[in-house]
Order: sequence, then structure tokens, then C-alpha cells
Amino acid sequence: MVEKLKLNYENCPTPYCVTWIKKGNEVIIDKRCLTSFSIGNTYQDEVWCDMIPMDACHILLARPWKFDKRALHDEGKNT
Repeated sequence: MVEKLKLNYENCPTPYCVTWIKKGNEVIIDKRCLTSFSIGNTYQDEVWCDMIPMDACHILLARPWKFDKRALHDEGKNT
């Protein structure tokens, strides 16, 4: 994504390793990218994103909290 969007990146001030991305291999996180984002017209911010090599088919998604809380959503009533 960083290459496709031509984002600027820099070396991470405190590199670290993760092992859960690839079985049996450590992946070193040593680069980061400052990314700007906005929500609507009123909120704008920047966040440092650590860069990790991934295949295009790999996307990390967190488990939605509603499954952990067993929440029910009624779309008709929006409750």
C-alpha cells in the first residue's frame, strides 16, 4: 500500500519483531509511515502506522466488539 500510494516513510525509532504474522518466521518492524485521515469535515488527524510486508490478500481485521458482548442490532429500530 505504501508503494502504491507513494507514501513517505522513515525508520522506526524502536524496531521490534512479531512472530504471529508468518508461522515460523519473525518479521522485523523497522519502518513507519505518517498517515493523515479525516472523519467528515470536522475531524482531521495524523497517525504513525508501522509498516509490515504483506501479501495483497492478507488484511488484518480485529474482531468486532459486538460479537464479544453478544450485542443484537435491530436495523429497523436502529437499536
